[in-house]
Amino acid sequence: MHAMDYEDSFVKIAGLIGGEEYVKVSRALLNTEDVTDEEIASATGLKINIVRKVLYDLFGKALITGIRVKDEKKGWFVYRWRAKQDHVDNFIENQKKKILDRLHKRLEHEDSTEFYHCGNHDCPRVKFDTAVELFFKCPNCKGPLNMVDNSKVKEALRYKIDQITTDIINSKANAAANKEAAEAAAAAEEEEEEGEEEEAGEKAAKGKKSSKKPSSSSSKAKAPANSSKKAAAAAPKPKKKK
Repeated sequence: MHAMDYEDSFVKIAGLIGGEEYVKVSRALLNTEDVTDEEIASATGLKINIVRKVLYDLFGKALITGIRVKDEKKGWFVYRWRAKQDHVDNFIENQKKKILDRLHKRLEHEDSTEFYHCGNHDCPRVKFDTAVELFFKCPNCKGPLNMVDNSKVKEALRYKIDQITTDIINSKANAAANKEAAEAAAAAEEEEEEGEEEEAGEKAAKGKKSSKKPSSSSSKAKAPANSSKKAAAAAPKPKKKK
């Protein structure tokens, strides 16, 4: 397996998902296309069961694809795996949307709920109904429960929501711009090819026209014949003797 630049986004995402083991497997996938789990285990030094666990997880997240082929030497079927680098951006966008959904739910919960707390960091917050049942005494330390000002928590949630939303919008705009640029480049290339074909057709047509014109030598050769015919026609016919 040849060395590669491991700053690839596929490797980064794999590392974020599962750590060093995922990084090693993702590197092996990029180094060799259609690689088996045994080949990955041999290249990375990981146990075969760990390699398979990573592969199945990445496959479940649609980051790799597997094809079932028959091993001619062993006689049984094996899976060959390949990285789907073009799916990395979609995976990232989907993760952002999931995080955004959870943040919205958390903000809604913070907005609609009144919390009480004793001030001890080791003790949990409780809702108003629970605080009433406990006579506003902490269930852990028995300290008095006071209403919590969660405005800072809500402010932080709103900031994060705005940040991720803006990021998603910018990503879509960049993707649309890249698509438009690619389509424009393809159209320009197609137009250039059509122009070359048209130019070639015009050259071919000119070549045919020039081949039909008589050469100057043939015109000169035919000239005496035409003059002799005219002279014969102009000469007086001899009179018949009586």
